[in-house]
Amino acid sequence: MQVTVTGHHIPLSHSLRNFTKQKLGKLSQHSEEILHADVVLTHQSGRNKAEVKVAIPGHNLVSHANGRDMYHILSLAISKVTKQLVKVKEKRTTRRTQAHTITTEDSEQS
Repeated sequence: MQVTVTGHHIPLSHSLRNFTKQKLGKLSQHSEEILHADVVLTHQSGRNKAEVKVAIPGHNLVSHANGRDMYHILSLAISKVTKQLVKVKEKRTTRRTQAHTITTEDSEQS
């Protein structure tokens, strides 16, 4: 999975980049179809903002988080994307099982 980490009005430390890539690497446990992930970290008027975008075939998952501690809001945004990814995966599996279910009636009953 390709991960892009961008900072707007904030210097990105090596530890922050590694933390982000480590957390996003755990998404592959839920889906092998992840194409790429983009993370934008912004500092604006004393507040930090994290935006995480994850692309999978047919869907673009996006989450936002605001706060003071960059590591905490990154964890929040990535957990939101993880929930979205699990929801999409569950929808796909339930639709497949429902589509293949066939019910038949007994023709011998009067």
